[in-house]
Amino acid sequence: MQQFIPFEDEWDMLDAVCVEALTPYRVGLVVAHSTDPISPSIASVSPARTPIRLAVPADNSIKRFGDILIAAILLLILSPALALIACLVRSDGGPVLFGHRRVGASGDVFRCWKFRTMVVDADTVLTRLLESDPDARAEWQRDFKLRCDPRVTPLGRYLRMTSLDELPQLFNVLKGEMSIVGPRPIVADEIRRYGAA
Repeated sequence: MQQFIPFEDEWDMLDAVCVEALTPYRVGLVVAHSTDPISPSIASVSPARTPIRLAVPADNSIKRFGDILIAAILLLILSPALALIACLVRSDGGPVLFGHRRVGASGDVFRCWKFRTMVVDADTVLTRLLESDPDARAEWQRDFKLRCDPRVTPLGRYLRMTSLDELPQLFNVLKGEMSIVGPRPIVADEIRRYGAA
């Protein structure tokens, strides 16, 4: 998808044509000049193929400091709730956390932590379901998820519905693998659908 930006005058266009200034940030810029007084000159800005960094390196440091500060404060405030959820998840004998491999904004693969919301043998249950139910198999191939997923525990349904299962991702934020505000990390299989970052 491209975004078209109209220019008010030739000076705006001249400023925008400084492609060298944009090159380190991987922004594609195509300028089309029009001699027609009715249709202004436009620039076509294509989405970045690699992560766009903030214009000033200091801005990255400020954003990172904000991420650490917010994540630390939230973890401190929410620690009683995190402990309670951990005890409830652990009650069925399985692990508390589930680390799913995700692809971050920079293309690095990392473990994205969540509270476990599925039964312990979830992979086996999914394999059996997909082998025996063609509708579920088609839904899984299309969406990489199931509307009525038999692997999800009752507590897991509640945690997912309220997004409480994602609270451990604050640890990913502290490690710098994610940001409080940023793109959703995807699984490697979804890269085909969205395109490589």
